[in-house]
Amino acid sequence: LSYSFIFRIIVLGYKKPLEREDLFELNESDSSYVVCPIFEKQWRKEVLRNQERQEVKASFHKEAHARKPSLVYALWNTFKFVLIQVALFKVFADILSFTSPLIMKQMIIFFEHRPDFGWSGYGYALALFVVVFLQTLILQQYQRFNMLTSAKIKTAVIGLIYKKVSLATFGIYFLLDEGNILTATKVFTSMSLFNILRLPLFDLPTVISAVVQ
Repeated sequence: LSYSFIFRIIVLGYKKPLEREDLFELNESDSSYVVCPIFEKQWRKEVLRNQERQEVKASFHKEAHARKPSLVYALWNTFKFVLIQVALFKVFADILSFTSPLIMKQMIIFFEHRPDFGWSGYGYALALFVVVFLQTLILQQYQRFNMLTSAKIKTAVIGLIYKKVSLATFGIYFLLDEGNILTATKVFTSMSLFNILRLPLFDLPTVISAVVQ
């Protein structure tokens, strides 16, 4: 609540430039070394599932539409438990937000019709405090898991894209065939396409969070 855990980093950053060793270590389950391989495994399964589906359609002499593997389905299989947890936190927080006005309504009715307070007034006040306290805690957990899941999704997708790009770098393109000449036009076109594709990639976690909400 007081953010005391970050004071040491602030003071250390004031005294000298921060280095990697000065920062907190991520949990192993949150690191890219764990997230990226799991997502890549689910993506391979989705690609193989799509290929098998196309082969089955071709065996029945059906027109096989060019259906591409679903990135959303692979992300769902990778982060479904965390997404469900985020959705449950949001549902509980919304339920508690509707509960507070109901308790306040009962308190107003009690004060209007009962001049002697008795123990009921204390009960309503305690119930309102507990509901607001739980709502605050659940909202904090919801925001934490929501931002953490967004970072994991972005890390997984960027890691997969970088791996694909590293397999087809300009150096490999030049070495595959002597006729492949690296020109300024090709470099500019490739970098422009990468920057265009990067924009929707950064917005993907925000869209998923909005859908969950």
